[in-house]
Amino acid sequence: AVVAAAVGVAPKDALSWLRAMGLSSSLVEWFYHSSGDKSVLVKGEKQTDYRHEIVLAVAKAGNPSVLHEIYDLHWVRKTGLLTTGQNSQKMIYTAAKAGHLFMLQELEGMGLWLSMRAFTGAAMGGHLHVLNWLRDASEHALQLDYGNIKGQLMPAAVRGGSFSVMKLVHKWAFLSPEANWAGWEDENDYWEKVMGLASDYDSVGIFMHAAIRVRNEYDVQFFRVPDPMEYCYQDYEDGANVVGRAVETGSLKVLQLMLDELGDKFDAFHAWDHWKNYQGGPKVFKWLVEKAKLQIDGHTYEEVVKHGEEPNLCFDLLDY
Repeated sequence: AVVAAAVGVAPKDALSWLRAMGLSSSLVEWFYHSSGDKSVLVKGEKQTDYRHEIVLAVAKAGNPSVLHEIYDLHWVRKTGLLTTGQNSQKMIYTAAKAGHLFMLQELEGMGLWLSMRAFTGAAMGGHLHVLNWLRDASEHALQLDYGNIKGQLMPAAVRGGSFSVMKLVHKWAFLSPEANWAGWEDENDYWEKVMGLASDYDSVGIFMHAAIRVRNEYDVQFFRVPDPMEYCYQDYEDGANVVGRAVETGSLKVLQLMLDELGDKFDAFHAWDHWKNYQGGPKVFKWLVEKAKLQIDGHTYEEVVKHGEEPNLCFDLLDY
């Protein structure tokens, strides 16, 4: 009944018990005393000790007063989430990803360090107001150098899938005095890397946006003429390519987009080569057969059997 009541008053955009249990200190205490008596699903796994998740729920719920009410509880302090240690960065990331600026400011006031985890959390959640606040505060702006933008912020923005955040990150990437195109050969190189990341994370909207930017830079129609195959399958510095990366990471939305755009020019055999070389997953294999019309023959069975290190996968595909 308590859980049902909590869910009933949870924010309308996220009716989850994880967020609901951080709405008040009494709910926090109730869930804590229930910990150990029952198992709950946390990130897809059953757990009986979910004290960390209870405290993180306070950051998700976004009520700073609850934070002060539970701050001195022994079991809360023991989680390390409200101390100056490394664990506290989970709290920072969670508040930023939820878009709760007041909660983030409160955590900073308690002595927690606002690291790049705050930037990546806000980017993942698509929260421009949090990102701009972090950037405008001079002590935080010092962390936002070229290396952090390229290595952490850009991947988080792509994975989050927000066009507005991507535009902001693009702007920051070249405001950085260290950037000056030093890390990217040119504008086109930047968007090529965004395309690769979007392929990794199956962010199909960002992928298409980056593809259009690349097309505009080259002044050619990206997917259609003169030869879309040449571009989609060209190698990047890391030896991968758009199709290959999508196959390896199981990005079915990006693969479907390329198939729709390329039509008969989509090379299913090339995608199959990547699947067998990197031991791809069953979903991609079935997509190649059903959507890309990959032809099955004796060699296909042989490659499937080579997945013998994962017997269940092998049997599943042989049955299929």
